[in-house]
Amino acid sequence: TPPTNPTAVGAATPNSLLNGQSTKITVTVTPGQFPTSTNLGVTADLSPIGNGLAQLFDNGTNGDLVADDNIFTAITTIPANLTPGPRTCSFSVGDAQGRTAGGTFVITVQAPPPPVDHVVISQVYGGGGNSGATYQNDYVELYNPTVVPFNLAGWSLQYASATGSTWTNKQPLGGTIAPGEYLLVGLGSGGANGIALPAVNISGDLNLSATTGKVALVNNSINLSGACPVSVDPDIVDFVGYGSSASCFEGGAVAPAPSNTTATFRKFNGLQDTNQNGSDFEVGTPDPRRTAPIVELGAWVSTTEPIL
Repeated sequence: TPPTNPTAVGAATPNSLLNGQSTKITVTVTPGQFPTSTNLGVTADLSPIGNGLAQLFDNGTNGDLVADDNIFTAITTIPANLTPGPRTCSFSVGDAQGRTAGGTFVITVQAPPPPVDHVVISQVYGGGGNSGATYQNDYVELYNPTVVPFNLAGWSLQYASATGSTWTNKQPLGGTIAPGEYLLVGLGSGGANGIALPAVNISGDLNLSATTGKVALVNNSINLSGACPVSVDPDIVDFVGYGSSASCFEGGAVAPAPSNTTATFRKFNGLQDTNQNGSDFEVGTPDPRRTAPIVELGAWVSTTEPIL
């Protein structure tokens, strides 16, 4: 039987990103046969994105998850000030028998999103505790994409069902979120499935739908009203309508539906906010992030009654 060359498929994950962001390069190799390839080696030419020749690893390091599984990996960061557009990078595979393989993959450098002047909802997960859930609790993640800190004292997260008009499901907020920080709000649970959330800034018991609903970030504690307050209430800082049956959303379409095992993410790590839920969000593996320090919050008063 004549010998066969190895074959390989390359990819970048994510394959579309901003300057300064990192991506994982993977090349999945099928060894040559007769005889079977030994001492496989993989390199990638990343000069189209300004990073030169890179060695890929299959030893459980440098982003490689499992050693010796013929999936070779490297992590690379897009340099600053690289011109937006697609870049085709190549890779090469070789074995100890002198056989080779190669291929290409594409990395697209995105233009920077327009600047944002407010705190945003950067991630929504409503499958907490449900059957097959990744995490035991729902959560909402906030991000500050601006250059100034925001004091969230008196602010609230408010939730309504996909077609509902009642906003009494409310989670008080507090603390300060500095520029570039993520603030994690842990919420209710649908059961005992999934792992515990990492340490959260704020813990509550608000229950979200895993697949469709409406979440508002409001700069006070006054209940919103109506099925779609997003265009009429100036106190709404940010709003996400997710899933196909959500009756209210920013822009022309809903954010994509998450599930018990996926979350809805604002693109570019929370930087993209064009007031279009349909294009500003994408679905991915839940990744609750918290970089804002955990601080003790004082009492929170949502409403007051007049003294008679």
